Amino acid sequence: MLEVDGKLQLIQSGAILRYLGKLTKLYPEDPLLAAKVDAVFDQETDAFTGATVASYTTRFGIELNDDSKEKCYELISNEVFPRHLDSIESLLKSSSSGWIAGTEEPSTADFVWYTRLADYIPAKKELSDKVKSLEGF
Repeated sequence: MLEVDGKLQLIQSGAILRYLGKLTKLYPEDPLLAAKVDAVFDQETDAFTGATVASYTTRFGIELNDDSKEKCYELISNEVFPRHLDSIESLLKSSSSGWIAGTEEPSTADFVWYTRLADYIPAKKELSDKVKSLEGF
């Protein structure tokens, strides 16, 4: 939670990061580039929603037995993550600046992806080869 000026509380991490990005000029003023940053930012949510739901089933009102959870993790590790990581790798390769959305400086999209990858991926050894292609990031 972020409290702003003692009166407004922001409780969603995405809203907080976008707000702070705008204050620190790490969120583009150009509407089209801002939309690209938002798209890359939101792709992180797409990439990790399945894993989040499978990890915190009751929070989402879903019950999964251990076999179902294992099948979810297998699909996520073998299909979902590699697809999203391929997309991020492609964006990084096509970026003249080295930042995911092609911004001149790091953006909120870079921060959200970096923190998620740094936190989540080391725990998933089966993804280590794919992540090695993103080491420069």
